[in-house]
Amino acid sequence: MQLWLIPSLHAAASIVAGLLVPRLEARFMASGLDLSTSSAQAYLSAVASGMMALTGIVFSIAFVLVQFNAVVYSPSFRLRRAGEEGRP
Repeated sequence: MQLWLIPSLHAAASIVAGLLVPRLEARFMASGLDLSTSSAQAYLSAVASGMMALTGIVFSIAFVLVQFNAVVYSPSFRLRRAGEEGRP
């Protein structure tokens, strides 16, 4: 199987879904939400700020974990472990 086959199928499926889903939504969910523009902006800005906060927390935890692992496997630690392995 060629490498470009699966990504091209995904791209074609996303194009078809992008064209089909709005039509299905307009037909079957015609009632929609009675939401004003300012309410939609407030909702989307709250979601965006929450996502930015979550992203910051995840990155800070990831950096702390990387820092802890870097300290654990420092050169002095490895040299100490190599010296202990030679002892009976």
